[in-house]
Amino acid sequence: MKLQHLSTARVERAGVRTPVDISRFLYSPGRKLLGLTIKIVNRPGALLTTLEVISRRYRVNILHIDASSRPEDTEVTVFYILDLTDLPLDVRKLVSELRELDTVLDVEVIEPILPGFVYDTARFPVLVSGRRAVILDELLLRGLSEFRKRYGSVASALLYYQGYSIGQRLQRAYVEEYPSYRTPQEMVQVLRARFQAMGLGVLEVAGASYDTNGYRVVLRMHECFECRVLERGEERAPVCHFVRGLLAGFFTALLRAKTGTCTERACTVQGSPYCEFEVTVQQ
Repeated sequence: MKLQHLSTARVERAGVRTPVDISRFLYSPGRKLLGLTIKIVNRPGALLTTLEVISRRYRVNILHIDASSRPEDTEVTVFYILDLTDLPLDVRKLVSELRELDTVLDVEVIEPILPGFVYDTARFPVLVSGRRAVILDELLLRGLSEFRKRYGSVASALLYYQGYSIGQRLQRAYVEEYPSYRTPQEMVQVLRARFQAMGLGVLEVAGASYDTNGYRVVLRMHECFECRVLERGEERAPVCHFVRGLLAGFFTALLRAKTGTCTERACTVQGSPYCEFEVTVQQ
């Protein structure tokens, strides 16, 4: 198994990343906001027909839009947040014209719950690849740091072994979810994609090797969520125990090994530009 082919560090350093805001709500004091969910047929040009009515015909600024579908889906629900400030717009007329489109199956108006505050009330729960998901922002993630500070090494060990168990489950789930990908190289690419899509961090493989003691994989993570809530210099030792365990569990399952461990060799809270992990897997 040629694990050296896993290396992705050179590719990652060449990329430029832009933050993505996945909020399904908007707070803008003093603005007249309106939400819409429009169910359209899943075919080329369907979304464009709604945009032409909203933006081109009625000159409405769309502040937010999101939707997702799979090739086999026959319909898609699109969520919009519109800015109607200073526009003499008849909302009922807009909705009526949208409903007349042959690409539109249904339209629902979402009124603000408070002045200047509107959110997506029509779509719930949040899913990732068909599984229930919860979004945690930095205010909630701070609880991980406080838990670790209060309970010290006990909390660090609990986070590590919880991550280890989850890492093994993730690897098994990915095998079922992506049956066309079988090699370790392909599964690591899936892991990298899912890490970044879920907001955990930007993962790259800096090196991989094999000797009589087993496999060794060095990974770097930029913007790791576990230490992102801390300030540089706030801690003297690495703090990404959950991620450390997750990587150990994932690679142990991936390489079908008896045991695996992971150490964090560098952490952004120590001033490093990235968190660096070394996974050792023994056959």
